[in-house]
Amino acid sequence: MFFEKNFMKVPKNYGETTTSLKLLEECGYVDGMLQLLVTDKETGIIGDLKDLTRRNNLFGRNNIKLPSITSFGDLLASQFEDSAVITLWWATTVYLLFSFFGDDTLLILMEALTIYSGLFLASVIAAICDYVKERQFLVIKDEINNQKVIVYRGQYGQNQYLSREIVVGDIIDIQEGDIVPADMILVDGLNIHVDESKYNPGDEEFRDVKKSLSVVTQEMGENEKMIFTNNHKENPDPFLLTGSYVIRGQGKGLVCAVGKYTRIGK
Repeated sequence: MFFEKNFMKVPKNYGETTTSLKLLEECGYVDGMLQLLVTDKETGIIGDLKDLTRRNNLFGRNNIKLPSITSFGDLLASQFEDSAVITLWWATTVYLLFSFFGDDTLLILMEALTIYSGLFLASVIAAICDYVKERQFLVIKDEINNQKVIVYRGQYGQNQYLSREIVVGDIIDIQEGDIVPADMILVDGLNIHVDESKYNPGDEEFRDVKKSLSVVTQEMGENEKMIFTNNHKENPDPFLLTGSYVIRGQGKGLVCAVGKYTRIGK
């Protein structure tokens, strides 16, 4: 529930907090979450086979489902929806019909068949190219499942694991340039900045809040203005969403949701 869009929504009234932060408070903040998920900030989970199996059964596996792509048949059919192609098909058909009223019927018939064949071949080639692009898109999307991340796991220490191998409760090392592999809470960090714009295109709601704040603060003194505008954007929450890009900073994250239970998975 931490990562639900409505729960992470910035309140319009100054002084209020997000539902996600209220939930985190009820759980005892970071220390409470560590206890609830039976993990340690420094060493992570036990990490043996029994522990991993139990966590996978309880919370699912971290395998982000890939989006479906258009089938080759549909891509081929779409090629015949182009207005230029439709015009050529009709023009060739009319040309073929007129051939029956002339002397060179066989010649015109061969020419019409040649045009038909050329159009069909061009459509097949275009459909193949589009299908290859769709497959490449899936490969790029699947990189989030295959990227390697540094995980702290008890007696096994600090090791690299595939993103698809991490489980709820894992402590993940976060570095500049990384892609967040699961929905998690930041438990330790230094100057962490994460780009989550893919989840909030335009950020219209925040702009509305900032606009109302700027109007109110026009008549305030400088000190009052600093306190009043020190709102959610200046005090961001600790929730990191799958697929977000770490712009700068470093730290550790506690995995709280994986696979189909992440925001992007849902």
